[in-house]
Amino acid sequence: TESTDIDTIESPSWKEKLLSHLGFDGILCVCLLAFQVITGVVLIWELASLKVIPPRFLWMLGTGLGAAAVLAAGLLATRKRAAQGIAVVLGVVLGVGSLVGSLYAGQTREALSAITSEENLEDMDEMVIAVLSDSQYQDTADLKWRAIGVLKNLDREHADATVTTLSDEWGTQAVCTEYEDVSGLIQGLYDREVEAVIYNNLYRDMIEESFENYAEDARVLRSFYYEIPVEAEKTEPETEPDPHAQVTENQKLREEAFTVYMSGIDTYGKLSKKSRSDVNLIATVNPVTRRILIVTTPRDYYVQLAIDGEPWDKLTHAGIYGIDCSRQTLENLYDIKIDYFVRVNFSGFIDIVDALNGVDVNSEQEFTGEVGHFTYQKGMNHVNGKMALGFVRERHSFVDGDYQRARNQMAMLKAIVDKLTSPAILTSYSGVLKTMRKSVNTDFSMDDIGTLINLQLDDNRPWTLETVSTGGTNARRTTYSMGSRSLFVVLPDEEEIAESARRMQEIRDGVTVEETEESLSESHETEDLGESLTGTEESLSESGESLSETDTSQETEETE
Repeated sequence: TESTDIDTIESPSWKEKLLSHLGFDGILCVCLLAFQVITGVVLIWELASLKVIPPRFLWMLGTGLGAAAVLAAGLLATRKRAAQGIAVVLGVVLGVGSLVGSLYAGQTREALSAITSEENLEDMDEMVIAVLSDSQYQDTADLKWRAIGVLKNLDREHADATVTTLSDEWGTQAVCTEYEDVSGLIQGLYDREVEAVIYNNLYRDMIEESFENYAEDARVLRSFYYEIPVEAEKTEPETEPDPHAQVTENQKLREEAFTVYMSGIDTYGKLSKKSRSDVNLIATVNPVTRRILIVTTPRDYYVQLAIDGEPWDKLTHAGIYGIDCSRQTLENLYDIKIDYFVRVNFSGFIDIVDALNGVDVNSEQEFTGEVGHFTYQKGMNHVNGKMALGFVRERHSFVDGDYQRARNQMAMLKAIVDKLTSPAILTSYSGVLKTMRKSVNTDFSMDDIGTLINLQLDDNRPWTLETVSTGGTNARRTTYSMGSRSLFVVLPDEEEIAESARRMQEIRDGVTVEETEESLSESHETEDLGESLTGTEESLSESGESLSETDTSQETEETE
């Protein structure tokens, strides 16, 4: 038998078939199309999970990306080089755009998560041991057998812990003298009743305000840090979870008015759970009538703090007992309910303005501030972060002091909002988010913030922003936080408090701007009518007096 060699021909693989059919350029186009589709799906998912985009906009975006993908696929099917080139450009532009959008959405999620939690808050109390600057003591070891002043009640737990640490280090019990209040404690140091004092560093600004040269007269030998105790949460009876509860709460933000307390904390660096509140704004927002009323309250208002015993103190001091104390104190003052709070400190404020590349703020008068010694012209001023802080903190340059500062704070708030809602935010969005993560804290939930953004995008009707500044009478009073030493305070004007509370309730009740203007017009007409009637009565009275004088004259003549 003869053998015959038979050549075996292998069939081409699927890769070779695909390459033969599409060519290298075609495969590249298919990869770009897949990239475009995947990034588009990721973008839609990110935006949907954030809940900041109205559903109809998501549908429009999804439809647009889907149509673009179908168009790109159709261009690829033609196998024409020009058509494939268009598909490549389309895939790159939309794919990169979707990728950038997804990154921004991720940054937004992280920022909202940070500002709606307490993970970035400073939760440590700093207890300091201070001595007079001219004393011989250079270390706490030098204070052994020396008298040390402590507060009898305030921060006693941490003061005792500090004393215990010193006693353990010395091998003997520290000698302590108790004082009823901060003023007495510091005065005892000045009078050399004690050689050193222990106090919470939260009180330092108050001490320097009360004792003018304290910053030069005293120095800190050592600091001790303790965790701020977490307040026990009220336990509610267990109930079955309501799956519609969050939906209902978010819907309320779209349909019902709410009030927000905005607190400006007088610290730098990391946000602290406890600190004096230098700026106190109350914003009442009605999403239906599109009205916002902002009421500013002087930091030196003499009020009863919402703590045990309801002692009298400055409003700014409420912050050293926690944000809830400040909020409840204002609730009691105006007899209102505050639903949410937002707080930011000085360094955070500076960073936000800088992240926006500065803002344009209107100044009612020309002045040079003490903070930074910046000069502001009457009219519009472009300011950076440090200039903005100097603008909102200045009060000594004005005849009406704290009241003008409150008006400046309103002007700055408006300037920041204007910049945040302008197209310029597109270039500074990432920087603003990065800054807010470490500088802003709120008890709004992520869903709440998403609902508010969603509302603004879904309903672009303009908002009406109104402002009110409450006032009072300057005085000097003793305060709970500083004790027997009197401080400058502002005694609230009860009529202005009542009027501000009435206007806040008006916003919550859904009264429109037109109804308010009509009510004011009627009020003015009534006043004019009252003045007219008063004038008529005075005229009649004068006429009566004239007739009476004539009758008396005639009687006198007849008698003669």
